Amino acid sequence: MVEMLLNLYPRESACQLIRRTGLNILFLLFPFTGTAQDLSLRGLAEEYFGQAISISIYEDYITGTLNEVSSAIIKGNGTFQLTLDLETTQKVLLRIGSDEGSIMVEPGKTYNLNIKQQKNKANSMDVLIAESKRGEINFDMNAFEVGFTELTASHYNLITRGKKRKQIDSLFENYGAKHKMEGNSYLNTHIDYKIAMIKMMTHKSNVGILEKELLIDKPVKENNEAYMNFINQYFANYLLSMSMGPGGDKVLKMVNKNKDYTALMDFLGKKKGLQNIHLRELVLLKGLYEVYRNSFYEKKMITDLLDTIKLKTQFPNHRTLSSNIKSSLTRLDKGAIAPDFILIDADKVMHKLSDYRGKYVYLDFWATWCLPCLHEMKVIPLLVEKYGEQVTFISISLDKDFDKMRTFLEKNKKLEPNNTNSEVFLYCGDSKKVQSDYNIKSIPSYFLIDKEGKFVKSPAERPSGNIEKTFGTLFQLKKKEPSISDPGK
Repeated sequence: MVEMLLNLYPRESACQLIRRTGLNILFLLFPFTGTAQDLSLRGLAEEYFGQAISISIYEDYITGTLNEVSSAIIKGNGTFQLTLDLETTQKVLLRIGSDEGSIMVEPGKTYNLNIKQQKNKANSMDVLIAESKRGEINFDMNAFEVGFTELTASHYNLITRGKKRKQIDSLFENYGAKHKMEGNSYLNTHIDYKIAMIKMMTHKSNVGILEKELLIDKPVKENNEAYMNFINQYFANYLLSMSMGPGGDKVLKMVNKNKDYTALMDFLGKKKGLQNIHLRELVLLKGLYEVYRNSFYEKKMITDLLDTIKLKTQFPNHRTLSSNIKSSLTRLDKGAIAPDFILIDADKVMHKLSDYRGKYVYLDFWATWCLPCLHEMKVIPLLVEKYGEQVTFISISLDKDFDKMRTFLEKNKKLEPNNTNSEVFLYCGDSKKVQSDYNIKSIPSYFLIDKEGKFVKSPAERPSGNIEKTFGTLFQLKKKEPSISDPGK
């Protein structure tokens, strides 16, 4: 729980929060006279002239699948315009090359933007919207988030220790009430479920009391990121825990032998918080997504169940979600082509994964703040020395700050010339596409890719684990050499 709090609510000032979210409280909304569903984004991106700008929407918040819905070329004078049809308020991702930034958009609005590169953060851009006031979704959400983050930080110890629960609940509820807007369902849901995440921590010994307040007889808001963050956390590994508990053999049989959608729905329906069939099916889909790579479950049966749900569901968005989950899971299977990417190195030189075909590639997703990652990185130079002729070792940093990665690499002499080009360090930052493509939920994460760009192992073993055994089998080493021991042991 403490780790979750640190990830969701870092200690940062109001100004830092605004910069982190890629938004600036300087807005200008123009009245729009088109149809109610038309949305227009226009403005300046002078530093990017001649490049393509695209806008993508999140199809779901379980797989994080993005769907590009509009694109345009930025003109020589830096101007651009994007249009699309939009039914509901939602978060969208703007992308120019490898740089990304996000804003909230509402149907029927025209947004005038000024997009600039973030100088201290690679792969990111500031999306500035000219002046606005209370009542506009970005302004209102930022106003709430600034105080919410400060309130959370100032009561950090009480929240994580579960002390003075009623006082903490009342404090956050009163704060949230001040920021709610009548008629703004998206904002109000966002506020309710951000506060719900706090309540999950203060009531961690009895989170079941939240069901009546937040789940039972409540509408399902799958397009709301804060709502889905709560659902993903509250029902984390729910199906797996049920299959490991009393009656778990029945759950395994329903999946592995009978692939019985109806029986699974009936079984879940006995749970107090899952009387709502919409929420129940959402939790089932999320559960199938989570157990796919668990050794107790049969992958083929899970993909068959996803196909069944796609056919039988009464909820159109669950047809999309079923497809997204199946695609997300199977695209990383052995023999599938590894998703290509374009990322920069410490000198901001672009690298494509496909450029490294002809050798095996061992991908490592890491960050400077991840202690297990740093522990494993001690082993990689030994692997490079032993297997560098056959394998390129590519380490991809998820640090939000490009300079932190570069400083770390310099300090640890990772930027010295590498004549064999067998060890490469790239920067991903918080790029949503790469992390979504590789389904990165935690780090370190490893993948082994063959000479043709196909997955050999996904996920692959850690450097200090059995990856050497895999290398030995692949390369059929003629003489038995001692394996590389974990330097931390």
